[in-house]
Amino acid sequence: MRSSVTSPVLVALLICAPDRVSAGPGRHDDPAICPQTHQYSSNGGWGPSNGEHQTAVALLQTNLQMDVLMATVASDDAALIPGGLQLATQRRTNTLLTSTQQAGEAIGAGKSVSEREGILLHDAPRRSGQQGCSQVGPEGPPRNTSCPLTKWVGEMVRTDPSPGKTIVNIGCNKGNDAVRWMELWDMSATHFWSQENWNQQLSKQQIGTQIGTPDAFACKPEQDYVTASSIVKGQASDQAVPTGVCVEPMLSNVRVLKEASQALGYSTNTPYGSFHIVQAAVVGEASPNETVLFPNLAAGAETGHLNDADPQNAHTQVPVKTVDTIMESLGLHRADILSIDTEGYDAEVLRGAKLTLANVRYVEFEVHRDLAPWSSTSLKSVANDLDQQGFDCFWAGNNGKLTNIKKCWSDDFENGMWANAACVKRGDIWSGALQQFSV
Repeated sequence: MRSSVTSPVLVALLICAPDRVSAGPGRHDDPAICPQTHQYSSNGGWGPSNGEHQTAVALLQTNLQMDVLMATVASDDAALIPGGLQLATQRRTNTLLTSTQQAGEAIGAGKSVSEREGILLHDAPRRSGQQGCSQVGPEGPPRNTSCPLTKWVGEMVRTDPSPGKTIVNIGCNKGNDAVRWMELWDMSATHFWSQENWNQQLSKQQIGTQIGTPDAFACKPEQDYVTASSIVKGQASDQAVPTGVCVEPMLSNVRVLKEASQALGYSTNTPYGSFHIVQAAVVGEASPNETVLFPNLAAGAETGHLNDADPQNAHTQVPVKTVDTIMESLGLHRADILSIDTEGYDAEVLRGAKLTLANVRYVEFEVHRDLAPWSSTSLKSVANDLDQQGFDCFWAGNNGKLTNIKKCWSDDFENGMWANAACVKRGDIWSGALQQFSV
């Protein structure tokens, strides 16, 4: 049974802020639930009306009984809080009481909704000094993050299986990762987007090493992954379709991408989505019509990079662009996924994606501090910049686990080696999906 006082107040505290809207479906604009939606505090954050503020603080700072709090979260409005019921049932009474007291203090201090959620819903793991940092040590990150086992992506799909996702892949190489991302949210009845079909086309082209052999990919493509169509069964839809942007500078790879996409009917205008192949070297700053020499290695090679001065390699002029200019040229205003793999230029790519990152939900990139220009850029500066843009960043483990980079910071994180990071926008529904794998 719903508590007539607690349920509306606590639910409103969690879901009524404007910065919660991106977190997923809900009734944020319903005046019956969120009459205070458009009221802001002096620091630009959301704040309830005076009467609700006093009621909420008094309520949250009271020594609530467990059954009252459980009745609150277990009400029919609890469905609006992702994982709310499970979180409530797993917490001990004393943890919940401490959390509600701290949440009340946070409201009084005018904290943002993401900070309040962190106190109220995720208080126990964040207060522990060791929670989320167990992998830090001599064998910990950045070691063993070269080929992540991205179990959290499956949870992202489960959490938000809705179609229509936009994926931007910078350093697309052979294209299999870009196509797999599109397959994850392909709701077509024919399962149009398929990594398996794509890799078969690559094998037919016999690009360098045959696909399927151990050394065909730097990291073996994942085969066991969750798709939205496997979750939302019997609801195939061709209305909301995925958009993929595959950006690759190397001419030989671009030819492979175009041949495979043509054979499969993957084009910029299909009933099942759009697949854009863009030839460009992506950097932090670029002038209109700027070009640069880029090595033209054997098709399928994954080691080509800017400033390659090896006289043994052939080079061709390729366009130079930023993520922001690519998005603008394609008329895209948001990206659910931004994936970056540019052999040492990932920090530069992020620098040229300032506008895009404001509307990105999930970012993954390589931390190659053994290569220039990554070697002259600190990971801490990149992590701090992403933090200021609203992202929580993690080391992406080969074991399927995540380590929070900022919270678990160690100077060892600056060691130069091949490593990978994953970041998620705070307040997004996907944030909870990644938190489940933080150890």
